[in-house]
Formats: sequence, structure tokens, C-alpha cells
Amino acid sequence: DADLLRAQALITQAQGARVQGDLNGAEALAGEALTIYGALDHQAGAAGAETVIANVRFDQRDLAGAEAGYRAAQQRYAEIGNQGGIASALNNRAVVLRQRGDLEQAFALYEEAASIYAAIRNLTGRANTLNNLAALQVIRGALTAAQARFEEALALWQQIESRRGVAYSLDNLGTVQRRLGQLADSRAAHERALALRREIGHRPGELASLSNLAAVLMEQGDLAGASVRLERALALARDLDRPRDEADVQHRRGELRRLQGRVDEAQSHNRDALDRRQQRDDHRAIVTSRLALAQLHLDADRRREAEAALEGVVRDARSGRYDTLAARAHVLLAEASLRRGDAPGATLALDAARLLRDGGVEDHDVRLRIDLVTSQIAARRSADAAAARAALEQLAERARSDGYPLIWLDAHIARVDTLSGVVGREWRTRLANEAAQLGYEGRAQRLRDAAR
Repeated sequence: DADLLRAQALITQAQGARVQGDLNGAEALAGEALTIYGALDHQAGAAGAETVIANVRFDQRDLAGAEAGYRAAQQRYAEIGNQGGIASALNNRAVVLRQRGDLEQAFALYEEAASIYAAIRNLTGRANTLNNLAALQVIRGALTAAQARFEEALALWQQIESRRGVAYSLDNLGTVQRRLGQLADSRAAHERALALRREIGHRPGELASLSNLAAVLMEQGDLAGASVRLERALALARDLDRPRDEADVQHRRGELRRLQGRVDEAQSHNRDALDRRQQRDDHRAIVTSRLALAQLHLDADRRREAEAALEGVVRDARSGRYDTLAARAHVLLAEASLRRGDAPGATLALDAARLLRDGGVEDHDVRLRIDLVTSQIAARRSADAAAARAALEQLAERARSDGYPLIWLDAHIARVDTLSGVVGREWRTRLANEAAQLGYEGRAQRLRDAAR
């Protein structure tokens, strides 16, 4: 049928125009195809055209229009009993809802899609949807549940022998393992993903694996190794013209420079990441960047600016249900209160962080930081300085055993703060040398200044 062939050609042209960035042209072509499919009463074709139009609207940040389009496609697929099409539309709607911050409804749609894919034995669709479900659980801080879903998705990709899918799930799994404190497993997962992506020539995937591997190396204290990976990732992001990935890499470069004590560079990288994220209206990423900038204020002892920024982060993180980000901000607010001698204020902020931890936030470094600030508050209040020092030393050894050299160092710095006179100066000098050897030059300089 000539009309059917014409509609199919229009959809192909619309998809090409979208790739080229001609969104208005893509929408017009897909709209013409939709008219033809409607006249032919071809529901599957019409659903496909509705989906292309919705994709364009999503690119234009018209989230309401995109959701309506995906919903219309879902209804058409339902009329002809196309279960795979229904599941695909549910996935697309969930992406929009997630972008809008409606995580609960997005989660429900992903679960419905996963069930449909399981019923029709579509392993690829189910694996992709499980990854999407797990990503939402990561946002909510439910890392153990997310890990189980990523592992299930990995098994499915292995079953259908998709190396690209295996690499994708390994990278996701590695990210969750890092946040759970399973640093050696995380590093191994990212290294396997990176090797697979290089084997199959998937450069966007290589970019993601390099950036994720750098995050693990920073946790482990290998700042030089992290820097090498991040510079390679940045070059790839620019070469591939991927502004969202470039923002993520710049954010991590900012964290690296902060750890190295290069505050001006850290601020520049984080502001660059924030600007890019604001252009995309990526709410969670924006809150993450603002948290990083607040941390820089605190590091520079700009307590008033830090506290104002952190209170804003808490509000936005709470409204978006980004519980891990909210917990991190509360811990930093507790640190800021301690620095100005407000132990009750620090306790109040820490109580809020503990509530989030007890409510399901599983990030290992957050839990260690909560324990660290708890010990610091106790040290300020305790008449038994020796007991306070012992508690901080135990925490330091736990951090070392778990593979977190920065928290090990910060626990020892807090311990040294309970010392005075010559002994205190000697310990600060010793710790300054260790901090410098690890690459934490900012902390090393502060210790040197305090030892004078």
C-alpha cells in the first residue's frame, strides 16, 4: 500500500531529523505520518508515530506533552493487545515522571512494565526495565534492593549474550557496590565494564565506566589514578558532544580538586557542572551540584554561606525524595554547627541525618560520617578526653579497614583536636605528612597551620 509505505518513510525521516536536532521538522513529519496511519486505521503505526512525537516533546522539555503522547501510544497498543508496546509506553511514561520528580508513580509504572515483559518472555525488555527500577531505588537510597535488581538484570543480559547489556549492568552494579562500601567489588565491576565497552567499541559506555571508576578510586584514596580516568572521560565527553556526561565528569573533577585542596579549580568545575545541569533542568543533578558547592563553602570556613546553601539543599532534596542527598546535607550542617561551637545545633542536624539513615539510606560513607560527627560531639561534651580519643581511634581503624582513607584521616584529625600543647602539635605535623602523602593537600595545609 502506497500510503503505508509513505507513512513508514515519514517516520524514518522524522527520526533522522530528531537525531540532527531539527525537532520542529521531526514533529511535523511524525504528525503527517500519524494522520496517514489514522486514515488507514493502523493502530500500531499510529502508536509509533505518537511515540516519536512524544520523544520530540521530551527533547523540548515539554514533559506534560510527552507524557500525554506516551499515554496515547499506550492506549493504541492496548486496543490491539500489543503487550510489548504497552510495556514500552509504560517505560517511556515512567521516564517522564521520574524527570518531573514523581518517583512513586514512576516506580509503579516500571514495575508494571517489568511484569508484562516477564509474562511475554521478553528478556531484553525486562532487563532494561529492571535497570530502570534499580536506578530509582538508588535515588531513594534503597541500595540493597537496587543491587538485587541490577544483579537480576545482569543475569538476563548474560543469558541473551548481550555484551553491551552486561557492561551496562556491571557499571550500574559497581556504582551501588561503591555506595554500599564494597569498594573492591565495585572497582572490579567497573574495570570489567570498561574492558567490555572497549572491546565492542562503545565509546559513550567507555566514558561512563571511566567516570565511575574514578569515583571508586577517589574513595580508595588513589587521587592520581582518578585524575587520569577523569581526564580521559572529559576528552571523550567533548569528542562525542555529550553535555550531560560532561557535566557529570566536571562534577567529579570538582570533587577531586576539592580533595586535593585546589579550591578555586574545584569551584570552577562544580559551577560548570551546575550551569550545564540547569540548562537540562535535571533537578536531582542540580541539587547534587549545589551540595558540592556548599561543601566548598564549608571547607573554606565560610560557615554562613555554607549553612544557607545546605538548608536550601535539604529543602529541595526532601521535596524530591532524594534522601541520601538530604542526609549528606544534614551531616554537613552538623559539622558547620560544631565549627562555631554549637553542639546542640550539631546534634539536631545529626538527628535528622540519623532519621534518614534509619529510614533506609544505606550509603556507607554517610553512615561513617554520621558516626564521626557523633564522636566529635561526644568529645566536645565528655569530661573523659581519653575515652573520647579511644572512640575516635576505633572509628578511624574501622574506616581504614573498610577502605576509606579520607574518613580515617578525618577521624584522626578529630582525635588530635582533643590533644593540646606539644603532643597536639607533634600529632598534627605527623598527620599533615600522611595527608600530603595521600594527596589530600588541603587537609595537610590546615594541619600544618594548626601545628604552628
